[in-house]
Amino acid sequence: MHILVTGGAGYIGSHTCVELLNAGYHIIVFDNFINSKPEVIGKIKQITNQDGIPNNLMPYIARVAAGKLEILSVFGNDYPTKDGTGVRDYIHVVDLSLGHIKALENHADKRCGCI
Repeated sequence: MHILVTGGAGYIGSHTCVELLNAGYHIIVFDNFINSKPEVIGKIKQITNQDGIPNNLMPYIARVAAGKLEILSVFGNDYPTKDGTGVRDYIHVVDLSLGHIKALENHADKRCGCI
C-alpha cells in the first residue's frame, strides 16, 4: 500500500515514515521544509536500511508478543521503582506513529475503498 505522508521530513512525520517503511508500506513524502530540512529524507533512508535492528522498544515488544523473541531484556535496575526499572509516563513519538499505522491497518481491513 502507498501512503502519502505530509510533513514527512518533520519530527513526527519522519518518525512516522520510518515506522511505515519498517511495517512494509511504500511512502510518498510531501514537505515544504519550512520546519524541517531535506537532509532528513536521507536520514530516513539510512535508518530504514539498518540490518533490521529496531532503534526503539516497541518492535522488541511486538517480537516477544509474536513469539519471534523469547524474552524482552530490560536494562537498568537502580531506578526508584518497585522492580528497579524505569517508568515510562509519556507517549513516545514512535508509539504515536505505530498507533497511526494500526489505525491505517484497521481502516484498510474494513475494505471501504478509501484511504
